[in-house]
Amino acid sequence: MKHLRIFMVCLLGVILVFTTCVGTGRLNGSVPEGPIKNIILMIGDGMGTVHEDAGRTAKSGPLEWDNFNYRYSMTTYSADNPVTESAAAATAMATGVKTNNGWLAIAPGSSSAEPLDTIMDKARSMGKLSGVITSDLLYGATPAAFSSFETSRSNTNSVVERQIIKGVDLLMGGHSGNAYTDRKSNFERAGYGFAASLASAKNMRQNKIIALFSDVTPFGAGTSETLQDMTVFALDWLSRKGLGFVLMIEGAKIDHRSHDNNFSAMITELLAFDECVKIVKDWAALRDDTVIIVTADHETGGLTSNNDGTYIFTTNGHTAANVNFNIAHRFSEDLPFEWTLLNGGTIDNTDVFNIMRDLLDLKLHSQPVPPQ
Repeated sequence: MKHLRIFMVCLLGVILVFTTCVGTGRLNGSVPEGPIKNIILMIGDGMGTVHEDAGRTAKSGPLEWDNFNYRYSMTTYSADNPVTESAAAATAMATGVKTNNGWLAIAPGSSSAEPLDTIMDKARSMGKLSGVITSDLLYGATPAAFSSFETSRSNTNSVVERQIIKGVDLLMGGHSGNAYTDRKSNFERAGYGFAASLASAKNMRQNKIIALFSDVTPFGAGTSETLQDMTVFALDWLSRKGLGFVLMIEGAKIDHRSHDNNFSAMITELLAFDECVKIVKDWAALRDDTVIIVTADHETGGLTSNNDGTYIFTTNGHTAANVNFNIAHRFSEDLPFEWTLLNGGTIDNTDVFNIMRDLLDLKLHSQPVPPQ
């Protein structure tokens, strides 16, 4: 039954109605036949369900993904621990395989030289582009699980060297130290343009780009870059050839501020991530070939509501709490089972890969979309 449930959930990816971007929601007309061309996976690192509630309170309104039509509760445990961390959690989403805490895109029991295939590898095997952008350090756990492989997330130099091997087309994020600058010539020999700002990245003509910033701030200050501006750039750059793409966008510092138990700073980071979702929604509003997923890798801080509009952290670490998984597409399609019964159910973080893989393999067929 578990395998049947997972299979049905995977198929569910094509039944998604993108109500948030297009007028009153559903459009009259029919769904053009054709493949899902783009998948945009957005990860709020450390963003638990109560974090989302706190964001709504701070925003005095819904978050940008609140009226995606399909929402699930998602389990996050790793292969060796009921409480995951970002490397294992991102590996599960990127590859569909559970691994040990601290491991990146390598299965338990494998050697450090045996990488798992990721959704980025799948996209590139289909002739699509791939992108990984983050407000964290680019060799951080979440971006590294999608763009590298290692049995220890702490082996920074190896993570960076293996990002060259994996060859994700667009890499953007923060950096510290010399792990990237010492390997600049290696990246360039692999076809990458090496940028230190979005302005310089915009002028590059290379087929691949790695852009490294000294700081990424939630709403920009001075010479810092923002995840919002990185998102705008990534959508434009990855869509320029019309090949389709898979893009992972990480709002990393929701997790950082939760580890610090800094509630106000966490809210700032969460609302910046919310703005990124709006940017993506607006870009996809008139497209019939793009799926947007908004989720988290785990909960950080044990955030609890006091039921009076205030919140409190109960730990400075991760918890085993489920997180939300939200998915939207502009159109819906009839399928031969009671898919509505699945909405609101529970999936596992390995299902994220399964759903994305099956969406890339599946075609939409013309079906009437009823008016709302």
